[in-house]
Amino acid sequence: GNLLWLAEPKRPETLQPLADQLGISFLPGTVVDATGQMFGVEEPTFAIVTGYPRHEITREMSTVSVFPEAAAMDINEDSGWDSLPLLTTLARSWTEIGELQGEIRFDPGTDERAGPLDIGVVLTLTPESGEDEKEQRVMVIGDGDFLSNTYLGNAGNMALGLQLVHWLSHD
Repeated sequence: GNLLWLAEPKRPETLQPLADQLGISFLPGTVVDATGQMFGVEEPTFAIVTGYPRHEITREMSTVSVFPEAAAMDINEDSGWDSLPLLTTLARSWTEIGELQGEIRFDPGTDERAGPLDIGVVLTLTPESGEDEKEQRVMVIGDGDFLSNTYLGNAGNMALGLQLVHWLSHD
């Protein structure tokens, strides 16, 4: 079947076998994005996505989307899945491993990773039989809050959520 996985920076380790099967590695820490200040967002843990690659999900997206407290990920290209980073932050972001209080800054020479960072990836698997089976579709996003009632009305979050459901259901 198809899957929408909404992860968080501090996710349960029990889901690691699923991440391994999908070829996803979550980076330690929480995404911090200085880009938000340009849009009037004071909270540094709000990751802003301003552009999207060509894909069925994003074909009608013309506005930014906002992801509070997101996790970034790496994609293993040898997993057997076709993958496309769909949600990527700008270069002014990084994964913050330290406390999210006081002055927050990128610390080179640590496990923190500088942006751009992938926070959402589309994975597809074409059936080997080639018959009338539909491709398997998976969307992994490093934040579940963006679809909550609190943030659903922000920027393009609702449009993105609706497009995700349409794509996953082959609609």
